[in-house]
Amino acid sequence: MSSIASLGYIYNLPFTKLAILDNGTNKKQAIFALSIKVLQFIMEKDFQIPTPEAIESLIGKGLYQIWNALCLLIEYKYEMERFWNNGGRKWKYEYKYRRGGKTLCALYAKENSFGFMVILGKGERDKFEMQRELFSKEVQTLYDEATVYHDGKWIMFELRNAELFSDIERLLEIKRLPNRKLLS
Repeated sequence: MSSIASLGYIYNLPFTKLAILDNGTNKKQAIFALSIKVLQFIMEKDFQIPTPEAIESLIGKGLYQIWNALCLLIEYKYEMERFWNNGGRKWKYEYKYRRGGKTLCALYAKENSFGFMVILGKGERDKFEMQRELFSKEVQTLYDEATVYHDGKWIMFELRNAELFSDIERLLEIKRLPNRKLLS
């Protein structure tokens, strides 16, 4: 058994299968993958869901009002699971809206700033292009400058006000039609 598998076994970590599968042919890849898993395990173990007061203190009172308004807009139209995570390298917190294993969007918080991200897959990008003229010039520019990864085009908004909310609603409807029954 390799030392990598031993490490996973000794600490009884939940991802030992990853290390055990390594037969020495891809040792560097296995070490890298295992180190990522160890880091994720440690981060999840120590992660504390922030209180509303903590988010307000982090991003500021004015931005917190915008954050809440955006959450209300999303939750009014969509019944989704919501998850708090570590925000990665650039952000402190991530607040993700998911349903059926698919992410609708995510909000990100860091000091004096918050972001909104939506990832558009190939079919969704085609829909955006067909509706392009309905979006503001700012959103069109953000779309054009967004990076395309294997899972889609990652569009990040750093919001300062509610001016782009109608564009955000339209983007979300491209991702998924609202599933909440609205009161008439």
